[in-house]
Amino acid sequence: MLGQNLKEGKEMEEFNWTQRIVELKEATPGIFMDVSSLNDFVDINRKGWISPLYDFRLKNYAEYLGRRRDFNVLISPLSSRAYLFSHQLAVTSTVIQKMGGRSILADEVGLGKTIESGMIMKELLLRNLVNRVLILVPASLVTQWQEEMRHRFNEHFVIYDTDKRKELEEKYGDDKNIWELETRILASLHVAKQRRYREQIQKIPWDLVIVDEAHRLKNSATQNHKLVQGLKTKYLLLLTATPLQNYLIELYNLVSLVDKELLGAKSGFKRRFEDHSQDPVVLEKLKKRLRRVMIRNRRCDIGSALSFGKRHALTLQVELDEPNRTLYNLASRYALEGYRKSIAAKNSTYAFFLMLVQRMLTSSTSALEKTLQKRLEMLQEVKQGKRKSIRLRDFIAQELEVRAIEEEVVEDDSFLSTLDEEIKEIQKILQIIPKVVTHPKLNILVEMLDRIYQESMDAKVVIFTEFRSTQDFLGVALKEKGFDVEVFHGGLSLREKDAAVERFEEEGQILISTEAGSEGQNLQFSHIVVNYDLPWNPMKVEQRIGRVHRIGQTQDVQIINFSTRDTVEEYLLRILEHKIGLFKEVMGDLETILGYVAGDTSFEQLLMDLLAKNYSENGIRFDEVFQNLEARIEAAQKEADLSLLTDLSQRGMNLSLKDLFPHFEQYTPGREEIFYRRFMDEYLDKYNALTDKSDEYIAFNVPGHQAHSFIFSDFIRGTVNREIALAKPYLEFIGIGHKFVDAAIRESRNLLPVSVGKISRDLLMDYGIYNPGNQGILASFLSELRWTNGGEERFFTAFTDGNETVILEGLEEPLMYLDELPPHFCSDLPLELFLDKILKKLREKLVEERQQLFNQRNKEAEEIRTYISDYYSDLRYDIELQLEKVQMESLQIRKKRQRVEWSEEENLASRETSLKRLRNELFAEMVKLNAREKEKIREIEKNLGITVHAKLLSIAKVRIF
Repeated sequence: MLGQNLKEGKEMEEFNWTQRIVELKEATPGIFMDVSSLNDFVDINRKGWISPLYDFRLKNYAEYLGRRRDFNVLISPLSSRAYLFSHQLAVTSTVIQKMGGRSILADEVGLGKTIESGMIMKELLLRNLVNRVLILVPASLVTQWQEEMRHRFNEHFVIYDTDKRKELEEKYGDDKNIWELETRILASLHVAKQRRYREQIQKIPWDLVIVDEAHRLKNSATQNHKLVQGLKTKYLLLLTATPLQNYLIELYNLVSLVDKELLGAKSGFKRRFEDHSQDPVVLEKLKKRLRRVMIRNRRCDIGSALSFGKRHALTLQVELDEPNRTLYNLASRYALEGYRKSIAAKNSTYAFFLMLVQRMLTSSTSALEKTLQKRLEMLQEVKQGKRKSIRLRDFIAQELEVRAIEEEVVEDDSFLSTLDEEIKEIQKILQIIPKVVTHPKLNILVEMLDRIYQESMDAKVVIFTEFRSTQDFLGVALKEKGFDVEVFHGGLSLREKDAAVERFEEEGQILISTEAGSEGQNLQFSHIVVNYDLPWNPMKVEQRIGRVHRIGQTQDVQIINFSTRDTVEEYLLRILEHKIGLFKEVMGDLETILGYVAGDTSFEQLLMDLLAKNYSENGIRFDEVFQNLEARIEAAQKEADLSLLTDLSQRGMNLSLKDLFPHFEQYTPGREEIFYRRFMDEYLDKYNALTDKSDEYIAFNVPGHQAHSFIFSDFIRGTVNREIALAKPYLEFIGIGHKFVDAAIRESRNLLPVSVGKISRDLLMDYGIYNPGNQGILASFLSELRWTNGGEERFFTAFTDGNETVILEGLEEPLMYLDELPPHFCSDLPLELFLDKILKKLREKLVEERQQLFNQRNKEAEEIRTYISDYYSDLRYDIELQLEKVQMESLQIRKKRQRVEWSEEENLASRETSLKRLRNELFAEMVKLNAREKEKIREIEKNLGITVHAKLLSIAKVRIF
């Protein structure tokens, strides 16, 4: 049959491969075949170099997995330890595919903007579109972001805190811009906006910048806004739940950072949109523009997808005995009176320390004693001349996670005037502490734990405390009572944190955690949360609960709070429970409300201000403090309901992607995940590397040529299953993007195999080949569609028997598993002729694809032309207004010159000359604007140019049976 199909060999004799290569180079414009790859395979075939079929499979799996995908197909789910919610998948797809990686993510609180930005980042990284990434967040969220990026996306970010910056500056001096030294950097906005660092950061060409709590950029006059405005970055993500509150111009200031031309010039925006914001037609036009860069999904759009059990709160009352009460009152007087003095002296460092002391009073005497003792030692060293200054970090690093402090701050010298007085006060408190021998809160905790474990020995309890000394105290006390206890805090290494969580899930009873445990950890295998002490920031309380009350939680969550009578803790707990409703449900609008309550300060500082203001010798007037706070919260809730953002939403400013949700509701990584697991199986089997395997994990020795590198250890234990990775957070997630997997894919892509195998006629019939010859060619190709600002790669599987030819998009796995044959079985195969038949068919498909893509991009370009035209029209309009003013003033001067005295003539003539110069400058600027607009339009049209490059990846010569 083969002879018949090839006209008994005549066609083979007439076929000239060298000539065909020349023709390929000159063929359809815009379609380029990688001729070198074709010749490589033909050369390998002539030399008879045949590769085993497992290399053929590895090559194809690796090329398929490692390609720069069609933007309609997401890669990040294969590499992210995250639940795949339809709204998050829709956001990732839209930002990558429609918004070009520049967007404002404005989902309501609790819908996972951090996860969305991480998936977008991972998507860009896996497509090799991004390398240098900068994440800017409030200082209090730095460690949380680091943990989220590591745990969920296998991306390790270096935090540029005081210590890190100091280390790099001492090492490199002025010879290096320290912000160039790492490719994954996390920093606080407070640090980055400082002039010294801002200038360094703005010199670097970033690939991607992510800014959390981007509502801090809404005012264009702030340093935060100027920092981001001056960044050089191709991709930019701004995250905020409140993109505007009171004025539409706030939204303009944010949008202009992402796309400066989208809403026109500022004057044009006011004239076109802000002055007519009540007009439904105008509002619809604004919404259409905003949908190009902004997404705002709301809880009401998501529906029941995020429901995961109820919350039940239990309050345990704590009574202080006389020694504890005396200590509380004495330490409160020291903290609150000192706080008033520190505020008057504008000593914010000392004020922060005193707020810390007040918070410790309902935690443990251990935390209070260690902190005050450290403070006393430093004051005495200052008095003795051994120390010149006091750094805030010096005396709280042992208690709090160090990065809770925005910056390395040194206490000013205002405390020197009361140095002796403060030393005496601290000594008085420290003399009382040894008399406090009972621990009422601990006793109640132990009783409660006994009851829990009488009911269920399998219970998992997470106890949160703010302070390391309290954690140490509880750890010792509970272990003495016979409980199995693990601890988790920011001082542990990444490996130690994972090990602690694993021990807790597998065999532990109790995990005692500082705030580090509320940062990115998945603890949903537990359902009992104990707030041993209460953070003053309600968002931190919500973060604690969120480690357990989250997706994957199968039970209702029990939240146990301690309420120490007649203390801040009691009253704050009352507000959280009854005014905010924090322990009943996830508070989607909590961040917004707290913003209105605290204004430019923090909730903690506001509370401390109220406590100090309402303190006297008779103690704290708690009723007045919390009546004030309740009134502020009620006002904030009303203000949030009446905000401009709420108003616009009610009037149809819907920027959600809910129409896309159904497309992603049943989304699974599907074939992509199957291919990935097959690849791992094949790769580990090739090197006989697997040492252990269960339903949950795999363990393997890293092949010798990869071991001992900067990337790997000799041995890896983890899971390739995303679902297991979610349920077992301590297992290493070996997904796409993991450094070992990336190295294995790179290695396998470098293979250049020609293989030999056999395939059944029945299988070929499944692909539309009904009368195959007795031999054929199975090949794979990668075609890259390129345009000015991007591109994507398509994978094709091709088959021909010299008679019929099919091109299949994607990797067809059944065709990969050929039966092995010796090389000589297909030695007479006319490879060049068969390849030419595949290439002809492939070119037809690529020409069609290119035209479809061109039509799609041309439609998008029309929209861009419209808003660019508006932007430059606005700028011309502003110039025309200035020209009118110049013309009017020139006319008035000419009239004046006819009537004035000679003495004024010179001044008027000088002003007229200035106006002529200004008019000429304005005309020149107008000409430049017209030129810039034309250049911008030309750039858009240039971006429409699409070329296609196709490369041959692998060949299997097959016998058909």
